[in-house]
Amino acid sequence: MRQATIPIWKSFPVALLALASTAPAAGPDFNREVRPILSENCFLCHGQDPEHRGGELRLDIREEAIAARDDGAAIVPGDPDKSQMLRRILSTDPDMMMPPPKAHLPPLKPEQIAILESWIKNGAEYQPHWAFVPPVKAETRGNPVDGFVRAGLLEKGLSPSPPAPPETQVRRLHLDLTGLPPTPAEVDSFLADSSPDRWEKRIRTLMDSPHFAERMAMPWLDAARYSDTHGFSIDDHRDMWGWRDWVIDAFRKNQPYDQFVTEQLAGDLIPGATPDQIAATGFLRNSMNTHEGGTIEEEYRVAYAIDKVDAVATSMLGLTMKCAQCHDHKYDPISQKDYYRFFAFFNSSTESGKGATNASSPPVIEYRSPLGDGGMAGVGKRISELQYLRSHPSAEIVAARESWEATATAPRELLDIPRPERTHDHWKALNEAFIKAGGPLAGLAGITLKTIDVEIGVLEKEIKRGKTTVMVMDHKPGLRKTHILGRGAYDQPGEEVTAGTPSALPAIGGEGEATRLDLARWVTDAENPLTARVAVNRLWQMIFGRGIVETAGDFGNQGSWPTHPELLDWLAVDLVENGWDLRSTLMTILSSETYRQSAVATAEMLEKDPRCELLSRSPRSRLAAEIIRDQALALSGLLNPTLGGPGVHPPQPDLWSEISHFGYQHPFTAQIFLPGSGDSLYRRSIYTFWKRTSPPPSMAIFDAPTRETCAVIRSNTNTPLQALVLMNEPQYVEAAVAFGRRMIAEGGANRAGYGFRMATGREPTAEELSLLAEALEKHHARYEKDPAAAKLLVGAENPELAAHAMLASILLNLDELINRP
Repeated sequence: MRQATIPIWKSFPVALLALASTAPAAGPDFNREVRPILSENCFLCHGQDPEHRGGELRLDIREEAIAARDDGAAIVPGDPDKSQMLRRILSTDPDMMMPPPKAHLPPLKPEQIAILESWIKNGAEYQPHWAFVPPVKAETRGNPVDGFVRAGLLEKGLSPSPPAPPETQVRRLHLDLTGLPPTPAEVDSFLADSSPDRWEKRIRTLMDSPHFAERMAMPWLDAARYSDTHGFSIDDHRDMWGWRDWVIDAFRKNQPYDQFVTEQLAGDLIPGATPDQIAATGFLRNSMNTHEGGTIEEEYRVAYAIDKVDAVATSMLGLTMKCAQCHDHKYDPISQKDYYRFFAFFNSSTESGKGATNASSPPVIEYRSPLGDGGMAGVGKRISELQYLRSHPSAEIVAARESWEATATAPRELLDIPRPERTHDHWKALNEAFIKAGGPLAGLAGITLKTIDVEIGVLEKEIKRGKTTVMVMDHKPGLRKTHILGRGAYDQPGEEVTAGTPSALPAIGGEGEATRLDLARWVTDAENPLTARVAVNRLWQMIFGRGIVETAGDFGNQGSWPTHPELLDWLAVDLVENGWDLRSTLMTILSSETYRQSAVATAEMLEKDPRCELLSRSPRSRLAAEIIRDQALALSGLLNPTLGGPGVHPPQPDLWSEISHFGYQHPFTAQIFLPGSGDSLYRRSIYTFWKRTSPPPSMAIFDAPTRETCAVIRSNTNTPLQALVLMNEPQYVEAAVAFGRRMIAEGGANRAGYGFRMATGREPTAEELSLLAEALEKHHARYEKDPAAAKLLVGAENPELAAHAMLASILLNLDELINRP
């Protein structure tokens, strides 16, 4: 048994200290101003990777950069004119200039050259990369967020914005913490509360809501590659929703972040591990998985382990370790050997490269969800939905079958049974007879019915067990050796290595072979300079739309410089001091005056702080795809707040069949989109069934990732398709009709104003109310003239309801609803 010890983070290795001299001199700041220039333009050929290093010159280590060379030192501290690096940057000779033409990089800008010249003139001092230095909690007065943010504003000659109106503040808070808008009653209760701590009380109330746990889980599912299907080409169903429910429950219980990380990395190795702790390791098993014929098992087994390295390094450490899979990292101090030592932590599992068909791939655990009834009601509901679809095929197939029934001679004993009296078995037998008879659409009907039968069979096994399954990790010491893989190829083993951490960071202490539990302790050690920073940065990103470090998954040389480095460090240290309590960190952020600022931008702010990096105002960003949909369901009154359970199937185009294996003899699950029914259609978006090769289109259009790999940042695009989704997608239309019905039933004499306040949390201005009334009158007149159009929209010739549905659609499309207030 390995003897574990706590690593000594304060003893920085020689390789890292070589990057720095004892103290920075005056002139440009190396980390903030100089390092980004060198990393972008020089380190690719003159950095960590010896295989592609030009001229045997390293510029990432000071001792080598200033070393004497035949043509002169690259950098001569104090003398820019004698520094070969600067001479070559200024040269116009293609054989001398740097970066060279073959690098296809633009020449350095005059201001970049000036920075390098000033830096060299002032002694060319290096500093260790900021992210690898343990954070320090600097002195500050009052709320640290306000203290550090205001200091940055003062440097730019800016002042903080005034507070947003209370209604806007509380709406912002509800959306940020629960992903749902406040009801008018919730806004009113906040406004009526005159106590001095009403803001903090509302924060605590929302954190105690189970919807807070769902909101916290959303970005973690992206980072963890969570999906309900295997991925790759077949992309059939597997059960991992039990792990998703574990994540929600962990946030609901306010599990300390170090424990949250430890259980996901090594819950199975904790002495006396509980089912919950073992199920937590599903984080590592969320990789894509294949069971295709001809699969080379070892190739894919290695690919799954590589995915685990990427997910852990990116989501927990903010490192781009995947860049060292095939060669030494070009920019960061991570060698290929370091990579495969890290890889070794995940190389002792019995997980196979070829997974199970229509099921979870071993090793698995039978698991009862900690939410609700354990998810079994949802499984039973899905079986009922599929049985209904089996008995009620699509209109096209029904028409073809009715034509067949009219002429078929067999099976006459079934055909003579009146339709209302036919049982499920009768319909099943008739469907099979129709398929065997051939003809138009019979093939499609056969594939659909086979798919339904397979999916019902899978779900019935779960009902029989009374539990779902979760793919988990196991550990078999000595199962296999780990080698550096040439160019990252599974069949090119080189030097043997043992499990360990990057050499630029302190080693794991102890004797014997290191395990994932040792790795977990290393990651969550209080002195680890990365983990807490990465965690609080992700919280900041969730709240403000962009992290203090914008490149949330890259804290290395190619990553962004923190906008407020002292604040990042203060929050990181505070998180650890408070027992890794994420709610405590959130309370610090949310109770600041910075958080409650107005989002209105002045001309001066747009000039001096155009991207709102300094937080001169509250940043505005589009809401996440899930929140936009959940908001529409909440305002319409359709939202089903049930927690947990298997993925649900709200309406979407059947893109699945476009990519499915219809030609295969073996039917697979999740090949045809089979819609759900009843209130399962209105569950929160976090529970929507996620197919990797075809994610829910209405969410993908709003930049939800495929979850094929770890994603810690969502892109933010603007396309006409987004407006078309909000106006025309069936569920948004249904939500608008239901919202319109609520305005009629609850709005009294001021229906338009009532709907506006429900949607935005505030009263409309006189001008806004006038525009709403005008729109309502216009649509009412239209549907009075065209009752058929009203029926098409709301299912009845009801001009009043149709007009209010159109007004609701306008409200759901307001900029104020799509973007964070």
